Amino acid sequence: MELASSKAITARALSSARYGQTSRLALACDGNSWRRPKVWSYWDGRNWRGCAAANLGSISVIVVERHKNARELVDVLLSLVDGSDRGALLGEQERGKVDQIIANLEQQCMPEPLKSPFLFGEWDVVYSSNPTATGGYYRSVIGRALLKTKEMVQMVKEPDFVSNKVSFAALGILDGEVSLKGKLEALDNRWIQIRFESPYLKFGRFEFQYGGTSSVKIAIIYLDERVRLGRGSKGSLFVFRRF
Repeated sequence: MELASSKAITARALSSARYGQTSRLALACDGNSWRRPKVWSYWDGRNWRGCAAANLGSISVIVVERHKNARELVDVLLSLVDGSDRGALLGEQERGKVDQIIANLEQQCMPEPLKSPFLFGEWDVVYSSNPTATGGYYRSVIGRALLKTKEMVQMVKEPDFVSNKVSFAALGILDGEVSLKGKLEALDNRWIQIRFESPYLKFGRFEFQYGGTSSVKIAIIYLDERVRLGRGSKGSLFVFRRF
């Protein structure tokens, strides 16, 4: 492969990849800087590897293999769940469409997603096939009526830190949030187990810890630079969108 050596060539490579017009994305350093994103994942023939653009050293080209249809499927998936209160407002037909798209993307998942740097970052929980699977009582029918969900965020930091946060407004007036901190453990190439400490509740000026520890198991069934899809041990499906 001939290495790109000009800013113009680098810009064209970025443009074609951004709009899903190619099944192979190539980025080359222009001698001064690298374009976004800051972290890339590439297949070296045996494993998925990641490297930060600022620490590439002598690496001149990174190649990311991608299926032609994956980006379009992700676009449709995100449009379906947008404005659905994280799936709670979707009808049976829309849920069926979401399930089918997730199944199609699962077939295109990278070989070892847990080794990809795309796993780490701040994620917005935009869909859960079972609302209580991501927020417990706070996302039940009664909980959603009394405590309007404002934000559901998961943070994953290297090497094994995970935090979940659900922000809400009680009766639409008083702000509060419940948060969990835990550690993840890889069980195989896709499955992880997260062991959480007791949750913290902030409500107005008050903050306290309550309840006991907990753990969940989830499989990473699709991962790219924009979304992460998961399946829980009881079959619940999740869509996370990167902030």
